[in-house]
Amino acid sequence: MSEHFVQKLFDHTLFQDNTIHGCGLLARSLIQAQLVSPFYTLVSVINRKVPEIGELILQRLIITFRHTYQRNDKTNSLSAIKFLSHLIDQNVLHDRILLQILILLLENKTNNSVQLAIKLINECEQQLSQPNPRELDLIFTTLRNLLHEASLAKHTQYIIEVLFAE
Repeated sequence: MSEHFVQKLFDHTLFQDNTIHGCGLLARSLIQAQLVSPFYTLVSVINRKVPEIGELILQRLIITFRHTYQRNDKTNSLSAIKFLSHLIDQNVLHDRILLQILILLLENKTNNSVQLAIKLINECEQQLSQPNPRELDLIFTTLRNLLHEASLAKHTQYIIEVLFAE
């Protein structure tokens, strides 16, 4: 789905109806649809045209991540993380949010949380390193220290080693 097509669709179709009334429904539909097919470009266009809907999508996506993470639902947590990291590429989300998520993930130091943190770093390391080199260095130091923790599975330690090898 090209950005130009989405732009035309938005200009000609969606603004003829009352989209403000259906903001919540639109936000929920986009979040659910991203599990099957990425809608990052569409969210970017929506955010430019109606920032309130873009903000609502972000809020709901962060809440979705929080709920799935608390339920230890790694698959849906990973989907939310991927969606959020692509929204940084589209200039919809500020990188500080993802840094806060990384800090949260590395506070618990479980196999799942460390693996999710590494996936997040792999998705958007460049976007995080440019404006926040010190914060990212602290996160890498934390990961380096985790290599020596006996509580982590060998697979998780291996994933950390692969991250540093790249």
